[in-house]
Amino acid sequence: VYNGVAPPTPRAGRSPLVRDGQRTIALVGGVCLRKGQLDVQPALTALVDRRPDIDVVFAGRAAGAEGRALRRAVEGNPQMRITGFVADVASHLTDVDLVIVPSRSEGFGRVAVEALRAGTPVLAQRVEGLVEALRDVPDPWLGHPDRWSERIEAELDAPHVSPEGLRSAGARFAPEAFVDGVLTAYRDVCSMEAAP
Repeated sequence: VYNGVAPPTPRAGRSPLVRDGQRTIALVGGVCLRKGQLDVQPALTALVDRRPDIDVVFAGRAAGAEGRALRRAVEGNPQMRITGFVADVASHLTDVDLVIVPSRSEGFGRVAVEALRAGTPVLAQRVEGLVEALRDVPDPWLGHPDRWSERIEAELDAPHVSPEGLRSAGARFAPEAFVDGVLTAYRDVCSMEAAP
């Protein structure tokens, strides 16, 4: 039974993740080795160095050694920002152009699913829960690290799947589907116990 993830809620006002006139790539989550932000940062820096129309935003707390390292890496680059914690960040994913989930390990991949529910293209590492979460999306993988910058640019410029297709792929994570799955499992267990 998959976790239930609601579609983004409509919100008023401008998102803190985006700037006017810029295409936005978002990475969501507290900065740590497991989440892979430092792994993909060099590729993102190379991308913004050649594309002045692109912004990269890291939404999440940047504490500890990894947070300090990321801050140093993006310091002075006006196209790369760390926002810190953003309340109800999933509702902002409709405003960004691409979500990247470079995690080294993921049990479920909630940010990837939130991107699907928002109809926003997502690229991820091919690990554990992300494989299951993105199984209905053609080629959502970052691929080899040496090619990350080009892969990200290609997906940003020509997404593989339409927003409607992404929302359709994410529909299996609807809260209603979660409730139905839990109730079905509960009924199955009860019927097994009632059998002679």
